[in-house]
Amino acid sequence: MDALPAVSYSVKQRDRRGAQGRAPREEESMEKKKLVASAAVCASVLAVAFLVGCASQQPAGSSEGDADPTYQELIEMYPNEYNSAMTHKSDEEGEDNSHAGFQALMETPAVRDVSGAIVEVVDSDDPRKTDVDLKCVACKSSKFVDLYQENGLAAFTSMIIDGELVEYMDGQYWDCYSCHTLSNGEWIVQANAAYANKNVFPKVASFFDTLNPEEAVCGQCHNTVSSRAFVKEEGDTETYDPYRYGYGMDERYQAMVEDGMYTLDEATGIKMVSMNHPQVELFQDSIHQSMGLTCVDCHMNKAESDAGEEYTSHDASSPVAEDDSAMEMCLTCHKGQSGLDTVEDMKAFLKENQDAQAARQVEVEAELKQLYDAVLAAVQSGTVDEAALEQAREKYSVANWYVKEQQQNLLDPVDGAQIAHDPSEMRSMLERAGVLAEEGLALLA
Repeated sequence: MDALPAVSYSVKQRDRRGAQGRAPREEESMEKKKLVASAAVCASVLAVAFLVGCASQQPAGSSEGDADPTYQELIEMYPNEYNSAMTHKSDEEGEDNSHAGFQALMETPAVRDVSGAIVEVVDSDDPRKTDVDLKCVACKSSKFVDLYQENGLAAFTSMIIDGELVEYMDGQYWDCYSCHTLSNGEWIVQANAAYANKNVFPKVASFFDTLNPEEAVCGQCHNTVSSRAFVKEEGDTETYDPYRYGYGMDERYQAMVEDGMYTLDEATGIKMVSMNHPQVELFQDSIHQSMGLTCVDCHMNKAESDAGEEYTSHDASSPVAEDDSAMEMCLTCHKGQSGLDTVEDMKAFLKENQDAQAARQVEVEAELKQLYDAVLAAVQSGTVDEAALEQAREKYSVANWYVKEQQQNLLDPVDGAQIAHDPSEMRSMLERAGVLAEEGLALLA
């Protein structure tokens, strides 16, 4: 694989096919087949089975007719996997931002912002306490599907995580069955959250069906799906389809605007469209995906327990850039490119690309600020042609969408941090945003 240039940017429009238009793997182009074949040695090293560390143990529910192991039984059966999954990643304020923090995030009596994030922890009987909607766990637990099947629309519109539901959930957030299922005594990697379930969101699930399972299990949360805001009436889950035009940036933007998935900036009339972490969509068609890599390969590496047992780490919250084993894996292909020989070289190379992306984002955001101010001035003056003003608003909206999407994590962003998901496309997104900002300013000049 060619080395990624550290500071190279290019304006590039790409044909990102929709889920229904994506070519089957057996019909891939000869060029892509050659690329995958050339990476065969790399792939044999990189392939990481999601439950390889568990494979030596026969699951309790392996016999036909036996009940599947409970979550508590699985914890006892696979302590290394569970303990690694519960590893906390805390920020400077001590807030837990790991997958393990979902339970506290959902169940702690607190004052929360519109995203559900805790602003202030309070006593359970404090009148400022705001209950979290049950729909907030739609992608955080396999148990939501059961609750939806039992309660229907109410699971999205009226149920809250109260004392009864806390007891029902029993700590099962990002639980084993969110990503695994038992079939004839064998563990299978499978996305089981509501968004990937045909009985809940059939049209959304059709997109996940096109993905490698080791992408789908992460993508079932890290995606553009906005059902928490969209599902309001009976039948909404059956009709909701954010990928009806495709999974590309422009196609998803069009669907979200049509579905009203945006906030309107009152001062300017600009549609503010963004999602928290649309990572699975951005990974599609990337150079790393074309080589056969999946989310699991980079974010869940081999580890060794204190007893010397090898297992698959489930600490998927930790930054890959800080994981020496992940950097070693990157060197499988990158070693020798641009003078990369050691783990430290690989870390420095990644950081150089991350810093370049972050610096370019700052420049583009400054251009967007100029356009926003120009739109605001035009609205206040009332002297600009309405058609030109509306075009400028649209250009800002799309450009802002590009910038936010390439950030990849709006609730806890580290600018440029996720450049490796698709370096070419994420650089292109910033360049396209810059061009739109310039065109918007020209309209209002």
